[in-house]
Amino acid sequence: MTALATLDALVARLGRPLDDEAETALAEAALDDASDLVRHYGLPWTPENCPPIVRRVVLRAAERIVRNPENARMEMEGSYQISLPASLPVSGELTDEEQSIVEKAAGFNDLVSVRITRSDAPCRPTTVYVDPEGPGEPIPFFDPDDVIGGAE
Repeated sequence: MTALATLDALVARLGRPLDDEAETALAEAALDDASDLVRHYGLPWTPENCPPIVRRVVLRAAERIVRNPENARMEMEGSYQISLPASLPVSGELTDEEQSIVEKAAGFNDLVSVRITRSDAPCRPTTVYVDPEGPGEPIPFFDPDDVIGGAE
């Protein structure tokens, strides 16, 4: 299927032109992958009916891939060092927040229905007997017919 966001929109987010054919191919693949992910969590959107918030999620995920294709958390060169916090996503996978945005845009929510079935067996309790302390017959401890509004 077609990517839900354009290459031009991704380049605008990057704030710079793509370096070469290899980076352009990477960017196009990233847009395709991110689009597949949002369709997986949402609906089979097309570029024409894709909600703007979903397109934004596609661009964010694709941008992470283009900016950091190796999924590196730390980079060091000479005295220069940069490290990304563990909480910051580095891959093209959707974050929990992004997944939630896509699901809400699709009309999904946390409400679910559970089918409940009833057994054909009667649910009427039976009489329970207890043994007395000493000689004698068992004493009825609970008789369903004694319950207020019990069986008639």
